Amino acid sequence: PDAFGTFSAQFEAKNGGGAGALAALAHDAAKVAQTLRNTDALSREGLLAAESFACVTGAVSFRTDGSCARDLAILVA
Repeated sequence: PDAFGTFSAQFEAKNGGGAGALAALAHDAAKVAQTLRNTDALSREGLLAAESFACVTGAVSFRTDGSCARDLAILVA
């Protein structure tokens, strides 16, 4: 929630509207690609080799079948 809150506030200040889930996911995808590019691992192998990526929607890692795994928590019961 903290990472998304910061992202949402910055998004709203720059764009004049609230950030939705789609904007956050697009931001995360760009951040993953940038991280892989910066480590010269912009490939399928690089994506799968990373333990996880810290994203505004939570930590995410990728599986060999093309799916992703997310660390999620229940904040309110």
